[in-house]
Amino acid sequence: MTIPYDIVSRIIDMAAESGGASFVLYFADHGQEVYDTLPIREQDAKHPTRNMFDVPFIIWMSAEYERLNPDLAARVKSRLAAPFSLAWFADTAAELSGVGYDGVTFEHSLFAPDYQPPDKREISYGGNYDNLLLLEL
Repeated sequence: MTIPYDIVSRIIDMAAESGGASFVLYFADHGQEVYDTLPIREQDAKHPTRNMFDVPFIIWMSAEYERLNPDLAARVKSRLAAPFSLAWFADTAAELSGVGYDGVTFEHSLFAPDYQPPDKREISYGGNYDNLLLLEL
């Protein structure tokens, strides 16, 4: 069985081999509780944990992309641990791609110069993700 990392690694290798200015962005569609906080391996709407919402978020940038976008590349590298919500993903992808669209809010991009984390990171079961962190301390 191929693990996701292997697939993502192959995609990055293909992008690197193609040359030019490029980036690869990967994130999972959801997290999973796997016996870290609760004795379960699943999602549980009645007992949500941060593991059910934390997802891997990987970005790779080619040397040419970094050369053409030095300020943006530096911001990407500086935000490794910044709080973020995938609800703002479209704005982040637009900034990385250098495109805009009706309704884009570049301030919501994780890599915006003046990025401020969301006041409330809402979760699908209702409530605030950051409150889950307090419950688990």
